[in-house]
Amino acid sequence: MNTVIKRVVCKNADQTEVAEWCRRIIGVEGWGTSVQIADGKPYHLDPVLVLYSNLDRPLEHIELMITLRWS
Repeated sequence: MNTVIKRVVCKNADQTEVAEWCRRIIGVEGWGTSVQIADGKPYHLDPVLVLYSNLDRPLEHIELMITLRWS
């Protein structure tokens, strides 16, 4: 069974945008998305990128790509 190794909130991103980026950059396995809801604020759902232990690329490489895209 794959385990979660990292979660990253993609601030001000769109769920579809994150999924397309992941398919293009990471591939078809090793990731998933969910949403995070902040209480007390207007409802904007920021996608959460979930990275699993079955990644094909080194985690450090993917972290750098995520930082360049959503920081």
